[in-house]
Amino acid sequence: MSDTTKTISIPLFVSDEETKEKENQSQIPDSNFGYKQEEALAYIEKKVQNFKPIRRAKRNKNIETEIVAVETHRVNLSGETNEDYAIIVKAKAHTYGQTDRIIKTKDGQEKPLAPEDKVGSDKFFFLIYPYIYGEYNEKLKWVIVVYVDPDKETQLILRVTKLILKNTFNIYPKHIKPKSIVNEIKRMGVIPILNISFEYNEDDESITQYFPKEHFLFGNLKKVSKFKLQNIQPEQLEKFLDENIGFDEYDKRKIKVEYGKKQIKIEDTLEDRTIEEIFNFTTEIDLSQDIYNIDYIASKLEPVLKNYTSSYGQS
Repeated sequence: MSDTTKTISIPLFVSDEETKEKENQSQIPDSNFGYKQEEALAYIEKKVQNFKPIRRAKRNKNIETEIVAVETHRVNLSGETNEDYAIIVKAKAHTYGQTDRIIKTKDGQEKPLAPEDKVGSDKFFFLIYPYIYGEYNEKLKWVIVVYVDPDKETQLILRVTKLILKNTFNIYPKHIKPKSIVNEIKRMGVIPILNISFEYNEDDESITQYFPKEHFLFGNLKKVSKFKLQNIQPEQLEKFLDENIGFDEYDKRKIKVEYGKKQIKIEDTLEDRTIEEIFNFTTEIDLSQDIYNIDYIASKLEPVLKNYTSSYGQS
C-alpha cells in the first residue's frame, strides 16, 4: 500500500422490504405491475427538490446537527451501454453547541467555540439504490451505501445519512422486530463471532464525597465489560437474551452478531430493545486523487453495492 492509499470502511444498510399488492387474488400481473427504477429514482429527486433543513440535537447532549442543503447526482452503474442507475446524495451539514472546544490557528492563536459557532462540511455523501426483485418486480428494498471519507468521524457521517433518509425520504433502515430476532439468527445458523458488552454509568464516590452534586458541570464513571466469543449456537444466545443476564450489575447491554460482512446489533436496557442490521465493507482510496469527485465516489461504492445484491440481496 502506497503512502497515498488509505483503507476506509463502507457501511451498507437496507430498508424494510416494500411489496406491491395485487388489487385482488385473481389479478394476473403484467409488465406494468411491478416497481419501476425510473419511478423510484424520481421519488428521491422530487423529495430533494422539496428539501427543508433538518435540525436535531443528540440525546442528552448540547450538540446539535443541522443539515442545510442536499443535492442528487444520478450515476450509471452499468456503463454507457446499459441503464442501471443509482443516486449519490451530497449534503451540507454542520454541528454547533460545542462550547468546550477551541480552535488553534497555525500562528498559535486560540479561540474558544461559542454556542452559535458552527463546524461543518459540504461533503457528506451516500449512494441510494432501489433494489427491485420478485417474480413480477413486486418487491423493493432501498440499499444505502455510505461514503466514510477520512476527514470526518464515522458516527457523524452515519447520523447525517440517517437524518436525511428519515426526514426527507421517509426511508428507515431495516428494523428487526424484537420478537423475531431469535428466528432471524436461527435462520442464519451457528454464530461465527459474538461480541457482548455491558455498560454502567455511576458517580465516582472518591469525588462526590467531597463535592456535592449541585456543583458538578460534568462527571461520571463508566464501567464497561467486553467479551468476544466464537461458534455460538443460536439457542445459547436465545437463552441469554430471555434471561436478562447482566442487568443486576449493569444498565445497558450491547450484543453484536457477526456473519461475515453482515452484522446484527442489539442494544438492551431494562425498558427497551433496539435492533439494527448493517453490512460492513472496506475499500481503498487514493488520497492523491480528488476523493470528493462524484465519479470517483461512485467507482468506490458501486462494487460494494454489487457485492451486496449478488450475495445478500433477497435475504
